[in-house]
Amino acid sequence: MKDIRFFAKPHYASSYALVIGIDHYASASPLSYAVSDARAVRDILVSDFEFRAENVTVLEDGAATRDAIRKAFFRFTRSDIGLDDRVFIFFAGHGHTAT
Repeated sequence: MKDIRFFAKPHYASSYALVIGIDHYASASPLSYAVSDARAVRDILVSDFEFRAENVTVLEDGAATRDAIRKAFFRFTRSDIGLDDRVFIFFAGHGHTAT
């Protein structure tokens, strides 16, 4: 019997990621692990999931502004992102429920 993992392995033309980690906020209590979690995710994407380091955008703390996140996110709408490309987004930080 053949190894089924061979047949189930996905193929991606390219892989892109946006990884965000925010520990420090102007109006909320600080977190201890969001930035380190984001860095760990980045490292795993590159080492274990074959993402090219230059295709992984990491925004941490003060660099993770609303405008910077939106700009990085909208890079995924470029015409060079294809149907067979993988896009991964990770956020670690405080959340907010909008009602």
